[in-house]
Amino acid sequence: MTGMPGMRYYRARTALKLLIAKTLIQLFAVSFMLMTALPVMAVMQTYTVPKNQWLVIPVPLPEAKIGGGDFYNLQLGIAADHNGVEYMVASGGVRFRSESMGRYQLELRINHISKSSCAGVEVTQYQNYLVEVNVMD
Repeated sequence: MTGMPGMRYYRARTALKLLIAKTLIQLFAVSFMLMTALPVMAVMQTYTVPKNQWLVIPVPLPEAKIGGGDFYNLQLGIAADHNGVEYMVASGGVRFRSESMGRYQLELRINHISKSSCAGVEVTQYQNYLVEVNVMD
């Protein structure tokens, strides 16, 4: 006699449950890594504005977590010579103005900043916007 048939069934069923649970955990871990590790594709936007007129470029920032330690910031980079260009990061986006005509390419970066301890801060890129501004006469 090799044992009770019910015991073999119980062991096989338990092993199958463990295998299914392990597979689900691995799938969840992989999907979480893909969602958080891959950078979000850049979104291209084009605006046209007369020279010396302010242009407001809306940039939606995600809400920070209540209680602190988790927030977002906005950075701006201009790809070309920007003499005569004024810009400021404002609530809800960026204000841009140029004294001369031309085509300007801006990179707007939203960073996620999290503070996990009293000494550590982690910054990851959350979203990237590519903006082209055509300044006309």
